Amino acid sequence: NQFQTLRPIPLRLRMRARRICFATFELAPFTGGGIGTWLANTLNAYRDRSTRLEVLFCAQNLPDPAEFKRLYPGVVLHTISLDTPPDELLEGRTLRRKDMISVAQWRSYLLMCELERMERETGHFDVVEFVDWCGAAYFSANAKKLGRSFQKTQLAVRLHATESVLRDFETRGWSTDNLIVADLERQALLDADVKVAHLPPIADAFQRHFGFSEAWRAGFRIDAPPVAVQQRATRSHRVTKDTPLVFTSKFQSIKRPEIFARAASRLLTERPTYGGTVRFLAFDVDSRLRHRCEAAFPPQHQDRVTFGGPSERGAREAIIKDSVAVFPGAFETYCFAAYEASLVGALVVLNEQNPAFGDDTPWIDGVNCIKFDGTSSGLFEALDRIFSKPASTEGLVPVQAEPTDRPYWEMVALPSRHGKKVAKTPSLDIVVPHRYEGGLLHGTVDSILSDGSGFEKLVVASQADGEPAADLVLDALETLSHEAEDRVTLIRRRGEMGIGALLTEGLAQASADVIAIIPAGFEVLPDFLETAVATLGAQPEHDAILPMIRVVPEHDVFRSGEPWLPLGASIHYGTFVNRMSAGCVVARRSLFEEFPPSEILTAEWMWDILLRAAFAGRRFLITDEPAVQAIVRVLFDHYPHEEEQRRETFEHVRRRHAIQGSASRLPMSFLGDGELLAARGPLHENAHAEIASLRDQVEHGHAWRERALAAEDQLKILTEATTVQLALRTARAVETTTPWLKKPLRAALRRK
Repeated sequence: NQFQTLRPIPLRLRMRARRICFATFELAPFTGGGIGTWLANTLNAYRDRSTRLEVLFCAQNLPDPAEFKRLYPGVVLHTISLDTPPDELLEGRTLRRKDMISVAQWRSYLLMCELERMERETGHFDVVEFVDWCGAAYFSANAKKLGRSFQKTQLAVRLHATESVLRDFETRGWSTDNLIVADLERQALLDADVKVAHLPPIADAFQRHFGFSEAWRAGFRIDAPPVAVQQRATRSHRVTKDTPLVFTSKFQSIKRPEIFARAASRLLTERPTYGGTVRFLAFDVDSRLRHRCEAAFPPQHQDRVTFGGPSERGAREAIIKDSVAVFPGAFETYCFAAYEASLVGALVVLNEQNPAFGDDTPWIDGVNCIKFDGTSSGLFEALDRIFSKPASTEGLVPVQAEPTDRPYWEMVALPSRHGKKVAKTPSLDIVVPHRYEGGLLHGTVDSILSDGSGFEKLVVASQADGEPAADLVLDALETLSHEAEDRVTLIRRRGEMGIGALLTEGLAQASADVIAIIPAGFEVLPDFLETAVATLGAQPEHDAILPMIRVVPEHDVFRSGEPWLPLGASIHYGTFVNRMSAGCVVARRSLFEEFPPSEILTAEWMWDILLRAAFAGRRFLITDEPAVQAIVRVLFDHYPHEEEQRRETFEHVRRRHAIQGSASRLPMSFLGDGELLAARGPLHENAHAEIASLRDQVEHGHAWRERALAAEDQLKILTEATTVQLALRTARAVETTTPWLKKPLRAALRRK
């Protein structure tokens, strides 16, 4: 046989090299920061392995491609300008920068767009790793859960320290932007396929901070990162009375430079035998904090204190290696600066309260470091012991810092080619509450029937019985409900029922696994309901799909409009502002059973339901393209129309989820009235333009309603005229022979 002479191809040659992409906005030496240092070390340590490493960099200032190629040979660079992304990247997409409340949303969205483009044009990545900061993975993880892209890719998030975690240890105030960032970070960490930490205590700290389950913590990968220094020492520096004290971090609250400054100042003042100097090799982040550090030293010692120093690695290491390097920071996920200082020979002093320096880490007190209790007095006592008894530290050695031999991306199981099997597609019922929308109900019903979702039952709960414009549609639906009572249910009420009461009646008639609430006046865009139901069937850990809404002007025949983008399960920003849903949602029936509508709310009823569910740990997905549309006055009918109504709504929503509680942390939920008034200030600066726009649109909606009511009054007068009565009878006879309102629904019922 001619083929018997062929040798089998070795396995390593037959297998495609894994393709790995790091999505980031930091990379040394092009940017500062620990994330950039970690990525630079990682690329240098692992680029010669059997994997194909690529970097997707999205920022205002981009790396020089030639310099990148020189520094990281064999690594492929992709870039996106945060301010001016290429037009072709956003071609066919709805969202633009102006549609995002936060730049963090925009960055995450651009990363998703570029990753999807590369997947289409160059093939899929096996692993895409995102930084946790600012929720960079948010949109990509959401797209994967929707089943649209990345089905052959593992999406990973590495813990570097989120904005939300850092603010737990700092005195910075909150704002619109960092509340949104906290929500993006939380949801990205929940939805990622793989979570990676450098140390076990950091994964534990994140779990406590976000209130995540034990299952979330159990799925972690612990990968020790590479640490790079120019020359490693074999022993730690032997202290003398002239050994300098060095602070190498940043003037940032979480780094606690003032703790170092106070302890160092006290050492200079109270221990005249100490003859060394104090150096802040620190980057300026907070000028006020630097001023406090400068003020900590009395005038007679200021000539022994230096602020600033070289930024070049070799020059910094030359200063640090013969020093006592102090790291008083309250929280780190690793702290490369501490490892680098120890490895070049510095005697390292660490805050034992910092989880990165705790017991379950490479740092051992009295072996490779000296630890203190995190206070300035505790640091002074540790420094006093070091310099008064230098022999006690002579046995210290550099920390052991070896990177993980096989990083997780070489071993992690890749998604099945055949995808995840779904046991069965959930059944769907649709509930349509109808209040003041009149004949717009017809457009809502027609769009539902055109979606092709194969629903089990359509329930219309209306309080508009008796309104001429509404009655035409309601009469047709009532006839159909008699013909197919198992498929169509109509609830007709007169007078003000309130949205909560209407929904309660409507939901009581629904029995399917999944319920879509589509208020009258909203129109479902093609394939949304079918896609939402399929997604909930494939993602059992998620409970609702929140649609983006296309908001169109009243008489826009082209149906162009502005997008209203939900933020998902936003327990931070969402505690103050409704960016979850303006009324439409597709959710499991169990969610409405556990969190029923409130009958006393006159607005924001869906916000109340979803916020309580989010605080209880329920998870949501969003659509990042319009899934429903509504004219302006219909959308803002779901919002408070007056300031008093807004405050009443806010207080009711806040009290309900605050009283109920949850496993999630409640950082903003127990604000009193005085604090609420103060809280409106920080939000106002970023939101005043949006508020003014909403107010104008609400006023426009009120004017439209007044005109509509006047028109209905005129219609009522006309219908009482004899000639008009005759015309209406003729029209009804024609309708009987050509039931245009009934045809679409009958057709849908036959298809079922």
